[in-house]
Amino acid sequence: MRLHRLHLTNFRQFRTGTITFAQGGEQNVTVVHGQNGSGKTTLKNALTWVLYDEVDFTLRPDKLASQGSFAETETGDTVRVEAVLEFEDEDIDYELTRWVDYQKQSASDYEGEIIDNGLSLTFSEPDGTRGTRNNPQDAIEQILPTRLSSLFFFDGEYITRLSETRSQDEIRAAIQNIMGLKIIERSITHLEAVEERFEDELQEAASTELKSLMDQRTTLREEKADREQALGAAQDTKARLNEEIDEIKHKLEQIDDSSELEEERTELESELERINAEVDAINDDIEDTISTQGHLPFAMPAVEETAKDLDRLREEGVLPSEVSNQFIDRLLTDGTCLCGRPLEPDTEPYAKVTAYQSEDVTEGFDQAAIRIISHLTQLDSERTDYFERISELLERRSKLRDREQEIAEQLSEISAQVEKIDVVDPQTGETPAELESARDSKADQLSETESDIVRHEIKIEELDEELAEVNTDIDEARQDKKEAELARKRMRATESVRRQLEASFDDLQKRVRNWSNKLVEQTFEEIATKGYQAEITDAFELHIKDQVENEYLEVEKSRGERQIASLTFIGSLVQIARERYESSDDTEYFSGGIYPIMMDSPFGALDDDHRRQVSRVIPEMAEQVIILVTDSQWRGPVASELSAIAGQQYRLEYDAGDSAETFPQTTIENETAVTEP
Repeated sequence: MRLHRLHLTNFRQFRTGTITFAQGGEQNVTVVHGQNGSGKTTLKNALTWVLYDEVDFTLRPDKLASQGSFAETETGDTVRVEAVLEFEDEDIDYELTRWVDYQKQSASDYEGEIIDNGLSLTFSEPDGTRGTRNNPQDAIEQILPTRLSSLFFFDGEYITRLSETRSQDEIRAAIQNIMGLKIIERSITHLEAVEERFEDELQEAASTELKSLMDQRTTLREEKADREQALGAAQDTKARLNEEIDEIKHKLEQIDDSSELEEERTELESELERINAEVDAINDDIEDTISTQGHLPFAMPAVEETAKDLDRLREEGVLPSEVSNQFIDRLLTDGTCLCGRPLEPDTEPYAKVTAYQSEDVTEGFDQAAIRIISHLTQLDSERTDYFERISELLERRSKLRDREQEIAEQLSEISAQVEKIDVVDPQTGETPAELESARDSKADQLSETESDIVRHEIKIEELDEELAEVNTDIDEARQDKKEAELARKRMRATESVRRQLEASFDDLQKRVRNWSNKLVEQTFEEIATKGYQAEITDAFELHIKDQVENEYLEVEKSRGERQIASLTFIGSLVQIARERYESSDDTEYFSGGIYPIMMDSPFGALDDDHRRQVSRVIPEMAEQVIILVTDSQWRGPVASELSAIAGQQYRLEYDAGDSAETFPQTTIENETAVTEP
C-alpha cells in the first residue's frame, strides 16, 4: 500500500486542505510541522477515520464538522465533512471517500446532527479497467487490516510504551497482529468454549466415580487460575518496583553530591549480577557432575574388592584360560558361582552358568578377567577426576561467595554515605536520605515479591502434575452410558485440536520474535552511538544491554535509547511484513504487505543528539514515512537530517480565531521547495 494524496473538507479545523505524500526512493519521507495545537494529530486521525471510521480525539471526539463552516451555514442546511484518500495497492489505484452530512439545528448550533453518511471505494487497474468496490470497508480490511493500524499510525506515547519495563504485552500483541495470530487465538477461545460444553454433557451423564474426578479437576483448575492470577499480579508488582527503583536511581544520579556514589553502586550491582550468574552456572555444573559421576565414590570400595578377587582367582588358576564343561560341572556341583552367588537348580543364575557348557565359547575367563580389571582401574581414575572437578567448582564458588559478601558490605557502606548527604534536590525537594530510604523499602518489597513469584511458580507446576494425573484417571474411568462415552470422546477430540493450535500459536510467536529480534539487533547496532545492544527477550520485553568485560548486561535506558529501540522494533515488523509479501512461500495466516508509516511527535522531549539518531532511523523504517512534528522539534538536527530526504514538506498555519464570529482554522502550506535552516 502506498499513499498518494489526502484531501480534507470541513474536517475539524481543516476547512479544506490537501497533502501529497512522498512516494519512496531516496526521498521517501513526508514531513508535516506546525505549532502545538495546529492540527498534526487531527491529520493522523483523518487518516484512520477515512480508512476505518475511527478517531482518537481527547476533546469532542464525536464532533468532526468544522465550527467555522457551521457559522456560515443557515439553520436547516447541511455541512458535509469529507476525507478523500488516494492510494495504490497491488498496482491498482484506489480513491477512498468517506463523508458525513451534519444538519444545523439552530442559529447557535456549531456541531449539528448527523443526517447521512457514506463510504465509497473506486479503483483503476493497469489495463484501464475502472469500477467501484461493492463492499468498500471489507476491501480496506483486505488491504490494511484494522488490527495493523496501530502499528503503522502511531504517536510518541506508543513508542515510549513499547520500551517500558512492562512492555511485553504490547510487543506480544504487535507480533500477533503482524502475523495474523489473532485468528488462531480466537479459534483457541472458541474451542475452549466447545470443550466446556462437552464437559458439561459428560458431567450430566457420568458415573459417580467420574463425577468425583471431574469435580476434583474443576477444583484444581480453579486453584491454578487463582495462582496464575496471583503470579501475574506479582510479576506486575515486580516490574513496577523495578521502575520505581530505577527512577530513584536516576534522581540520585542527578544530585551532584550523590552522583559518584550512585555510579559506584551501579558498577558494584553489575558485578554482583555477573557473580550471581556465574554461581548459578557453577551450581548447574556441580549438579550435572554429581548426577553423572556421583556413584563413583560409593561404588569404588566394592569395585576394588572385586578386582582383587578376580586377580587372585586368576593367579591361583581357579579361572582357567578356557572354559571347560568339566569346570562348569564343578561349579554346579559345588552350588556356588565364582561371584559367590548360590547356584540352585531351576534358578536364573543356575541356567546362566549352565549355558557356558558350549563348544562355541571363544573367550576364556582369563582374558575376560583381565579386561574387567582394566575397566575397574579406569573407574578408579575417573573417581579421582570426579573429586578434583568437584573440589575445583566448590573452590571457585567459595571465592565468588566471598566477593559477593565484600560487595554487599560495600553497597551497605554506599547506602550509609548517601543517607548522610545533607542537600535538597531543587526540582523535587527530596533529599538523598529520603530517596535512599525509599529505595531500601522498595528493594525489600522487591525481594518479597520475587519470593512470591517463585512460590506461585512452584505451586502451579504441582497443580499441573495433579491435573495430569486426574486427566489420566478421567480417561481411564469406566463409563457404561453411551451418552457419557460420546461426550468424553468429543471433549478429548476438541482438547487435542486446541492443544495443537496452542502449540502452533506459541511456535509462530517465537519464530517471529526471533526474526524481529535479529532485525532489531542489526538496526540498533548501526544507530546507537554507545555500543549498546537491543534485544527482544523470550518474555517479549524490549531490553538494551551494554557490554561489560565481554558480557552484555541490561542497563537503564535513556529516553532517547528507548525511542530508538522502539522504532527499530516497529521497523522490524514493517520489514517482516514486506519480506512475507515478497516471499514465494505459502503463508498460513498473513501474506504480508508493503505498508506506510505515519508517526505523530516521535521525538518527544529528546535532546539534540538523540533527535539526530532517531532521524537517521526513521527513513529506514518503511518505504514511505510520514512524520508529524512541532516546529520546535523540526528545527535543528531533525531538519538537518531529514530535509534532504523529505520528498514532501508541509507547514500547518493555525488561526485560533479572535472573536465569537471567528473559529479555529488550519491551512496547509506546501514547503517542499523550501530548505529549512
